[in-house]
Amino acid sequence: MPYNTKSSTDLTKTKSENLHNQLQHGLKLENMSKSESTRKRYLSAWKLFTNYCDHYEFRALPAQFEVIYAFLSYLHDSSQSENIDLSTSDIEQYSLNSIMVAKAAIEHFHKTNNFVAPTNHHRIKQLIEGIRRDKSAKTKSSSPICYQDLMTIIDFIDTETLVGLRDKSIMLLAFCGGFRPSEIISLNISDFIIEEQGMKITIQKSKTDQINKGHTLAIPFNADTTYCPIRTLQLWLSRSQISSGAIYRGFYKGYKKIRTTNLTYQAFYNLVKERLNNADFSSSLYSPHGFRGGFNTDAAASGASLFKMREITKQSLQTQQRYIKEVSLFEDNAVESIFSKSKASS
Repeated sequence: MPYNTKSSTDLTKTKSENLHNQLQHGLKLENMSKSESTRKRYLSAWKLFTNYCDHYEFRALPAQFEVIYAFLSYLHDSSQSENIDLSTSDIEQYSLNSIMVAKAAIEHFHKTNNFVAPTNHHRIKQLIEGIRRDKSAKTKSSSPICYQDLMTIIDFIDTETLVGLRDKSIMLLAFCGGFRPSEIISLNISDFIIEEQGMKITIQKSKTDQINKGHTLAIPFNADTTYCPIRTLQLWLSRSQISSGAIYRGFYKGYKKIRTTNLTYQAFYNLVKERLNNADFSSSLYSPHGFRGGFNTDAAASGASLFKMREITKQSLQTQQRYIKEVSLFEDNAVESIFSKSKASS
């Protein structure tokens, strides 16, 4: 067999191409280290930061610690700042979580451009702690939407309309599956299967499942067909003629033609608020997270085990125990024992 007669130039070219391909492959793997939703939020937050820098003629990359400090302070209380064009941003206005995402995005884009972001400066750490304390003092958690509440809300919905049927279906399923909003709006036809006892749903990815292992939960049929999440879902899919892709979708103007893409969080938030208002509930007390809280509250009150509750929600033990503690505060109450003893002795 003859020796390889490639010239040194050819060899160098081949090595260069191989190295380039390996680097490109490495970049793809690097991108996979963060979920698509995280990458989108980072990009949105970074645009927010660059808009802020453009407005004040600051350099965004690399940024000085004073600029980052001022930006995070702005996010905490943007109402007191000058009117800045932030139209490219779609992150929330501006929760603690959003502020932390913005900080992480600044770090991320500095690292990817071979810079070190001064976000570990002690003054920025103190600022974040101050924001955290202030936000914690003002934040009120969403009230749970329990089963009895849900039935009342549904009774006000005109399910003869497609949009009404969709709203009934998504709210029933959100409650019975203890879903996070991001999970319920991401469901596709391929994620569920209906069996004799009920429905199995596979959550492909969630907030606490960063490597997309997925988990499967089961929802039984409800003997009360009016509030059965499975039969309502079947009716929604039949009347909407959805046979593949996203289960819950938005409508074009007029609520007659259905879109092909998944419902957005904002659209889900809006429909929940509208249905709450129609049923004379104070919508300011609730959010789409209320369905998950309602499931936990009712499950704990009915005596469901921690294991079975976590089988549905995949929440931490600490979170799940909080609901059980809240609904059992009057059981074996220490004050009641004092009252009883006093009554017995009198």
